[in-house]
Amino acid sequence: MANQPLPETNWTKENLEKALNVAIAVELFTIPVYLSAANSIVQQNRNDKIIPVTIEDGQATDGTKTENFSAFNVIMSVAVQEMFHLTLACNLCNALGFRPNIVAPDLDNPPSCLSPIKGMPVRGTLNDLIDTMIAIEKPDEQYIEPPKDPLSTNGPINYQESYKSIGDLYHALAYGVKKFWAYDKENDQYQKNNFQGKYQKINQIIKTLDDALIAMACIVEEGEGVGLGKFMSPEYVPTEAGAMFHDLDEVSHWDRFLDIKKYMKAGNTIPQYSTTVEAIVHPDATANLAQNYSILIQQLHDDFSTDNALDLRGMQQTQDYATQVFENGDIPQWNTIADPKPWPPVVNPHSCQGLNECAGQGYGNTGTAAGDGDCATAATHGCQESNNCKNQGGCGYAGETTKGKKQFAPRANACKNLGGCMSPISPDQYYNQSKKENPYAGQYVWDVARALFKENYTKANPGKPFKDWSGVVSQRRLNVEANSPKKSK
Repeated sequence: MANQPLPETNWTKENLEKALNVAIAVELFTIPVYLSAANSIVQQNRNDKIIPVTIEDGQATDGTKTENFSAFNVIMSVAVQEMFHLTLACNLCNALGFRPNIVAPDLDNPPSCLSPIKGMPVRGTLNDLIDTMIAIEKPDEQYIEPPKDPLSTNGPINYQESYKSIGDLYHALAYGVKKFWAYDKENDQYQKNNFQGKYQKINQIIKTLDDALIAMACIVEEGEGVGLGKFMSPEYVPTEAGAMFHDLDEVSHWDRFLDIKKYMKAGNTIPQYSTTVEAIVHPDATANLAQNYSILIQQLHDDFSTDNALDLRGMQQTQDYATQVFENGDIPQWNTIADPKPWPPVVNPHSCQGLNECAGQGYGNTGTAAGDGDCATAATHGCQESNNCKNQGGCGYAGETTKGKKQFAPRANACKNLGGCMSPISPDQYYNQSKKENPYAGQYVWDVARALFKENYTKANPGKPFKDWSGVVSQRRLNVEANSPKKSK
């Protein structure tokens, strides 16, 4: 019975809209599962580079090398790509004139194409969830070697109320999208391009049928891969070698999770919070998580239905509250509340600690005056041109923007989509270009940002207090891995 074909009907506009929203639901479903796994790792161990991952190396004889990454970054690299996939799915929906229906996933009732995880845990620590994560990303055998053209003869081509795999869902969707392709220019304003600076070879603003088919093929290949141990097609890997998670993004989600499982099966331990001993360190953590997660879902729904910039600041705050729940000895349940209050507007958003312009403008309303706030208030982002406002660019990575300019000076970008990468700024991030290419070559990015900020602030505000930095690096920054090659301090 399991191998019998599922009932199918011809594509209509109505069931195409329904299937597109199923695709959106699949991408959303992964977020709380992967955030639980990542944030169950003890904060102090999130930089432990213990997971061996085979990545590409053009200098090696076989074209590969094995490098160790932290388990936290392996999981978060996948979570970030899931947000990229969510963006593509929502943009595709808008391109066809439909409206994305973004609601919190029912973790106890996964979409049909995730049926292999039924009965498996969807809440808990990394130890509890790793097998579920592998099952979510497990490739469908008929797409192990997926053709470049998603309109192949393998798999279903018509609408079904349920699909056996993510590959099946997108394979069938390709036919529905082709049948009713009619680009809705009026909906351009609802499409978002937060990840365009990172994946420059994928058109995230979908305007043609080819854009749509490539986006769907990208989602499937990045998740399930093209066969164990094989690397992504170059167009699905971040364009710039220094982009956030570039090396990990050469590898499919499935392969990345298998690497974690292999490490654990060998008898190794990844330190995680205990959920058997209750210790109420953060009394409001569970309520705060429900509130913030609800706002995040509502914000995503609103942003993809309006011309708002895509506001992803809730991702970091949601992680922080999930961590607090684990620190209490509890497990995040990912409950939601009705009519959550929207986030207050961020005043003078900035890209890292010590760059706040006033008291209370650091992350979590910290800071007693200009210069001593705790961490970034800009929407967390990992690549150039992903900022949604001025002053949010982080490292000023040397890659050219779509405007043809190089954004070297951190935090000095003039407007949306013109910033350098990474907010907050990794403490290990530095300028690795030559002096000829970059006046800040060899210096740490945060040091440059701080010096420029202090110079500009004191010049513009003579007599106003400017606080020295405490020297204590924010834990949020410690969790961010540098994009540039490492250098010893």
